[in-house]
Amino acid sequence: MKKLFALLLVLALTLVGCGANPPAGPAPDSAPDSSTPSSGSSGPEAGDGQWTPVTPGKLTVGTSADYAPFEWHTLLDGQDTVVGFDMALAKAIADDLGLELEIVDMAFENVLTELKLDKIDLAIAGIVPNDERRQSLDFSDSYYSGYKCLMIRTADKDKYTSIQSLAGLPVGAQTNTIEETLVKSQMPQSQLVSLQNNQNLVMEVKMGTVEAICIESTVAGGYVLKNPDLMIAMEIPGGTSMNAAAVNKGNTQLLEAANATIAKVLQSGQMDQFVQDALALAAAEE
Repeated sequence: MKKLFALLLVLALTLVGCGANPPAGPAPDSAPDSSTPSSGSSGPEAGDGQWTPVTPGKLTVGTSADYAPFEWHTLLDGQDTVVGFDMALAKAIADDLGLELEIVDMAFENVLTELKLDKIDLAIAGIVPNDERRQSLDFSDSYYSGYKCLMIRTADKDKYTSIQSLAGLPVGAQTNTIEETLVKSQMPQSQLVSLQNNQNLVMEVKMGTVEAICIESTVAGGYVLKNPDLMIAMEIPGGTSMNAAAVNKGNTQLLEAANATIAKVLQSGQMDQFVQDALALAAAEE
């Protein structure tokens, strides 16, 4: 476990240390489970900038907790809890607002939809903004940067050395993600296999059902450290990512509050600590 922790710490310094301090400005582009709040609660009127929490006294944050070290499930004091550096940031935003944090876990493809329907206040799920998402949602300043990569079986390291070597073969990606878009755009000759859950994708590549997975580098690093039969093969061209929180379109009040917290945790170095704490917790589970 000490070796695993040391490797994760190196990963934190190489992939995260610089990446957790992106430049300020808009970004370019996964607690116990709780049921989705009632859609009858009032949200902001489009464009008026005002915000009423979905649940009074709470900041309801939507996420997809299959994306360690961003967010994942673990047992804390015997309780199933969603943890990760995204959730630490969510807690910091809630604290600054004087609200209790409520986490709603769901499939990634539903997170932004629930936000548009005002069933959650904020979405933090390793989200990378893109032009399509910006049409219907507003995004915070970036709080973390990384890159997308291909993860393969270690046994295939001499076989899959380029994107072209995977032509005609199945490549996995999580549904409705930037990774899925990258496979379509950068690997058009490969066969895209989309699944809702990254853990299921990992099982597919281990079983040989897919030959590679397009996945975020830090997430891939965690899987590789726990699965010596897996490895990161290469970076995907155009796969640099800047993660941001999302709010409903026109919700400037919550957006400004999120940006204020993000600026504070970046400047103080607290964001780096959130990331390293998440990596250490993931290592301790091995």
